[in-house]
Amino acid sequence: MGQIYLAKIQNETPEIPAEFPVVLKELVLTGWSKKPRERPEIEKISLALSLMEKEEEEKSFTGTTKLK
Repeated sequence: MGQIYLAKIQNETPEIPAEFPVVLKELVLTGWSKKPRERPEIEKISLALSLMEKEEEEKSFTGTTKLK
């Protein structure tokens, strides 16, 4: 059986890999909250994912000249 399915059956959360970005890890952990009001709103999720995407784009341009 899959890890997520077993975790749900046992009322546990799957292990998050150590290499996960911190922002994504925080979103996942708060998203698993049993209290719906503690889960992130879609706007917060969208903003966090946009920031992660921007960081990845900047990493890919490291060492190159950026156009203005």
